[in-house]
Order: sequence, then structure tokens, then C-alpha cells
Amino acid sequence: MQNDKNRERLGEFFDHLQRHKWSYLFASAVLVIFLFSQIFKIQPDYTVKYWFQSDKKLIDQLETFEKNFGNQESIILIIDHPESIFNKPTLEIISRVTDDLLDIPNITSSRSIFNYNIVQGSEDEINVRPLYDEFDLEEKSFFPETLKSKIKIDKQLTNFLISKDEKTTLIYGFLRPSFEGGKTIDHIELVQNVKSLMASYDLKDVDVKLTGSSKFQEEFRKVSEKDLFVITPFMILMVVIFLFLSFKTLESIYIPIGLIFLCIGSAFGIGSLFGVRFENMVSAVPGILFSICIADSVHLLVTFYFNKKEGLNTYESMRNSFIKNFTPTLLTSLTTGVGFFSLLTSSLTPIKNLGILAGVGSIFAWFYTILVMPSLFIIMDRWSTFKISKDSSKKGNFNASPFVSYLNRFKYAFTFVFFLIVSSSLYLSSTNEVNSTPQEYLSEDVEVRRNTEYIREKFGGLTGPEIIFDSGEKDGIKNPKFLKAVSDYIEWIEKLSVVSNTVSVVESVKTMNKVLNDGDVNFYKIPDKRGTIAEIFLLQTMESNSSSSTLSDQFTADFRKLRLTISWTLRDSKSNVQMYEVLEEEAKKRNLNIEITGNSALGNQMNGFIVQTFIESMGLAIGLIFIILSILFKSIRLGFFSLIPNVMPVLLGTALMSILDHSIEAGAVMVCAVCLGISVDDTIHLMVNFLRKRKEGLSIFDSLEHTISHTGVALVVTTLILIVGFGVFMFADFIPNIRFGMYSAVVLFCALVIDLIFLPALLLLPYKSNAKEKIVSSPFSK
Repeated sequence: MQNDKNRERLGEFFDHLQRHKWSYLFASAVLVIFLFSQIFKIQPDYTVKYWFQSDKKLIDQLETFEKNFGNQESIILIIDHPESIFNKPTLEIISRVTDDLLDIPNITSSRSIFNYNIVQGSEDEINVRPLYDEFDLEEKSFFPETLKSKIKIDKQLTNFLISKDEKTTLIYGFLRPSFEGGKTIDHIELVQNVKSLMASYDLKDVDVKLTGSSKFQEEFRKVSEKDLFVITPFMILMVVIFLFLSFKTLESIYIPIGLIFLCIGSAFGIGSLFGVRFENMVSAVPGILFSICIADSVHLLVTFYFNKKEGLNTYESMRNSFIKNFTPTLLTSLTTGVGFFSLLTSSLTPIKNLGILAGVGSIFAWFYTILVMPSLFIIMDRWSTFKISKDSSKKGNFNASPFVSYLNRFKYAFTFVFFLIVSSSLYLSSTNEVNSTPQEYLSEDVEVRRNTEYIREKFGGLTGPEIIFDSGEKDGIKNPKFLKAVSDYIEWIEKLSVVSNTVSVVESVKTMNKVLNDGDVNFYKIPDKRGTIAEIFLLQTMESNSSSSTLSDQFTADFRKLRLTISWTLRDSKSNVQMYEVLEEEAKKRNLNIEITGNSALGNQMNGFIVQTFIESMGLAIGLIFIILSILFKSIRLGFFSLIPNVMPVLLGTALMSILDHSIEAGAVMVCAVCLGISVDDTIHLMVNFLRKRKEGLSIFDSLEHTISHTGVALVVTTLILIVGFGVFMFADFIPNIRFGMYSAVVLFCALVIDLIFLPALLLLPYKSNAKEKIVSSPFSK
């Protein structure tokens, strides 16, 4: 009786919607126009800082570093000469580029071998100045070998600004610090300006390559936009083909696809109102929402066209489809939304953005599919391309009876295999590790990745952490005891096999102490007297050109803190984080107060935050979904029972990552969030229809036969469409998106197999032929 009343109410609601369909469609159009107008306000942001924007402690730490020592973000020019950079034409180019970079907007300082400060003099007179102050390249008396000999005096230069084979040098253009505010730096424009500058020179035998954080952000933006505006349309094309093959009507293509665009645009419009910025994680949202919209649409269409084949008109066919799918699609949208909204607990801004956009989008997907699509099909009925073939009414629907009989016959074997797979997946998943290599997020044919690998080959390493030593008091770094402890610590670091270079003011202090003592190598050490150290720092602060300073950015203005820049060969986040712990432990042993910071350190710690977010948000999502399912089925047992096939595909996905030696990283979060939502969608549709038939008095066997016959087709069609759609991401350039597509396709296939084989086998366990069955309690009771 209750079931009939619910159907009657839904029918009345449908009739109400159709009587006032033009009013609702007009209101929906106004909402869409408003939200679409907000999309253009979204700004791109691919910086590491944006990931930690909501973590005030980490951002304050990084901004304090920038205020004290300058911005780390840079554009790096790799200058190559086939024989040696120490020839007059090449040196002239290096000198000019060093100066001309300062004329490019958003570049505030530059660094090269020409403005690197060297220490010269004797006991009577000491000079600390950039090399270009000492040499005039225009003079006929200038010899490159003279400059070469001066450079070789400073051991920090090798593997820092010049390669060991002397054929390659680096020029850094440092960017405007973010704390200065102003418009977000357009890295595509900045890179283009640098390329235009280099095109204005007569390079002859000189080869120039670009890398650095600015170049990476330019490539990340290009790759994201390609994946969004090239891969997504291809994904749509493949889905269009599958929709046509499944339903063979034009309206089953252009109406769902049109609503998908409305859903994606509306979600991004809401995101704009919440301050969402465009970055790599957000670039995957259209694909996610595409899958959610298609899942809802296919369920509605399968029932609609089945009713049409039964001879009902468009209005009655859509009315029946609306009544049957309203509750399951609403529940699946709520559970999917809950899964995505759980990501809002993350401390990482892009993960939160993913949660906002995908969560809101899942609600819009249901709204447009269930409340708007039926009206559009009814309005477009006069142009409908649906045709009833001669045999269509005879064919009827898919008959699942032989399939269910087969499952019943081998239900114990399937159950055993199911738990065997679960156990194996749990073991394999436990062997995986949290790790990532951000530099390898771009495919090998992307320019900036090739150039960065080239630097590693030539210089032995590139990215490393920034270590800040805090003496604890003003003028504290002038204390001989403190500075000697720092010097010993740096010498220990330089002996580590992974370290290729270190840069700090300590080297200059030791060199100047040697010069003060008439070049005696025995005085190449930290001075014993505080006054001598103070004199050395005074000389260093007298540099005239702040934009080319290479020493004053090594310590704070109050002489409390000093900085150490490390270049090393470590690449993956796990190795980097482990080494950070080693550095911190060694510093504690030496009673040194250090802080490991910088963009590289933040980036490597990011993966740990992502996985922590994954565990917390997925745990919360699974808990909330369990509660929803338990309330829906009025049974904790059935709630837990229904949760198993939703968690199992995700577990299989992480097990496959272990088999393929793919560590848990950003892509895993997206796979789990998306596939959990789709799995819940399929399970709810199956369980709702199964329990409805059970309350109508059918046996477990007959209920399953009817459910798979009617709902199973929609699940198969939906999954095939999504597998093809996500498979298109295999052609992306952003590696996490490639893995996202691959694992999503695999996990969704596993979810289909579990829902159509293992879940029915579990449901059939208590079934005995010709035995009287107890009808389970459910919210769909008569």
C-alpha cells in the first residue's frame, strides 16, 4: 500500500511538472545564464602555494621565507655551447641576458656567473663584487681564460651556475613574490616574453633551453587546457557513438549531452562564487561530472525506451520512467554528493575545489536529468526519431533467468572467489606506498620535462630544500660558535651521496677570512672572533646592486637567520621526505634550530597530505554512505551488505596499482572518489528494485531475475559508456590524468562485475528452490 502511495505521489508530481514545464524551464534557464556568466571570473593558479592556501601555518612560513630571502619561483635559461661557454661571443650573450631579464614584467632579479659575487683582495683591501664590475667584455684586452680562472676560485659555482664540463651555464630570472599582491602572474605570457628576448640575439653556436617553476606552470596550464578542451570533446564523441548504438535515436544524444554541458557549466559557476581557481585537479572535473550525468541519463532512457517499445506514448513512457528512477537516482546523487563533499575536510585547496565542483555537480546532474530532461523529451516529441521495429515488441526486455540460474548453481563458488579476491586485494593494497615524482607528471615528450632532465644530467641535481638556520637572537649568526656549528653541519650534508651542491653565506665567510689573512689556506674556516665575522658581514651588505645580489639574500636583515640552498639528485616525494627527517634529526644532535621550507619541500610534502586526505575523506564518505544505506533499507545488516560491492572495486584498484608498481598519489584520490560514487549508484539501483520486488511477494530468485532483466541493461550500458569515456584520458599529457582514466575504467568494470555477479550470488545464499521465504523488511513495503 505504501509503495502504491509513493508511486501515486510521484506521478502527481510529474504531472505538476509537466503542467508548469515552461515556467520551470524558464527559471532553470535564468539560473544557467547567471551561473555561466560567473565562469569567466575563474583564474588559473598552478603554484604549489595554492595547494596549501588553507593551511595558514605553511603559507605564512613560505611567505616569511620570501620576505627574508626572496622568491624561489623562477624562469631558468640553460645556455649551451658545444665546446665551452668561455668564449667572448657566448659570454657577451650571458652578460646581456642577465641584465635584459630585469626588463621583463614580473622578473625582479636575475642571477648568472656574471653577477655572482666573488671575494678578492688582500689583508689591506677586500672587494666583494659581481664579476661584471671587474670585466669589460668590450675591451680588447679581455681574455675569457681570465674570467674562467676567477670563477674556478669559488667552489660553489660548479654544479650551481656552471656545469663541470664548462659547456653549460644557467641564468635565473626570479619572479615577483606573491606576498606583494597584484595580478596573478601569467606564466604563458612571461615565457613568451623570455623567448622573444632570446630571439632578438644573434645566438650563433649557442643553444638556449627553458625550464624552472614558471616554465612548469606554463606547461601545466597548457596540458590542463589540452586535457579539458581536446580530450573532453573526444570523450564526448565516443559517448555519443555509444548512446546512438544503444538507443538509435537523435534525441537520446543531443538532450543528454546538452544537459551535461549545463551541469558542468553550473558547477563551475558555483565554484567561481566560492573562489575556485583553475588548476590540474580541477581540469578532471568535467570528466567526472560527465560520468555522473551519463549514469543518471541512461537509467532514465533505458526505462523510457522500454516503455515506448511496449506501446506507451512519450508522456506515459517518461512518466513511468520518472516514477521508477526518481528515488534511486535521488539517493545515488545524495550518496555521490556526500562522497565528494567529504573532500572538503582536506587541508589542500585543490582537493577541496574538487569536492565542491563534483559535489555540487552531482546535485545539478540529478536536477537536470530528472526534472528537466523529461520535459524536453515531451516537448520534442513531435520531432522524435524513435521508431518501433516489427520485431521490437516481440523481443521484449533482456531475459536474465538463465543467468540468475547459473549464479544460483555456483553461488558458493562465486562467494568463495569473492572473499579470496577481497583478501588478496587487501594484502596487495597494504604493500603499496605513498609516493610521487611531480616532475614526471608530464609525459616525456613535453619540453620542460626534457630540459629539466638535461639539467640533472649536466649538474647532477636541481631541486632541493631550503634550510633556514635560526640563531635565536638578533645578530646571532655573527656568533662564532653558532656559525661553526652551521659550517660543520653543511660539511656533513656535502658528504651525502645524494647532494650535488650547496650554496650559503658560510662559504663566503670562510673565503673572506682566508683573504683577510693574506690567502693562508689554514684560515679557510669560520673566524674565532665575533668582530671579524661582523666585519665580513658588513662588507657583504655593502653590495650596490640589490637586483643582482647573491649574498645578501643568504641572511636576514637583523642577522638572526641564514639560509642554505641544497641541490640533490632525489626526485620522488618519499625519498625527499625521508631525507628531510634525516636532516632534522642531525640538526637536533648539533643543537641547531632549522626549518626546512621552499617550494620543493612543500611539493614533496603535498603527496602525503593528499593521501591523508584520501584516507580521511573516503573514511568519512563510506561512513556516511553506510548510514544512508542503512536508513534506506531500514537495516544495518543490509546497509553493510550493500556497502561491500561499493568498497570492493576501489580496493581492487589500489591492488592493481601495487601490481603495476604505481604508488598512491593524486590520481588515486580522483579514482576512488569517482568510482565510489558510480559504484554506489549501481548498487542502489539494484538493491532498490530487488527489495521492491521482494515486497511484492516475489522470491529472491524471481526478484533478482526481474531486477537484472530491467536494471542490469542500464548498468551495462552506463559502464561501457564510462569505460570508453574515461579510456580517452589515456591520450592525455598529464600523467595523473592518464592513470585516472586507466584506473577509473578498470575499477568501473570491476564494479559492474561485482554488482552483476558477486552481489547477486551473495543475495542468493539463503535461497532454496520450492522453499517458503521470509520477506525482508524494507521501506518499499506495501
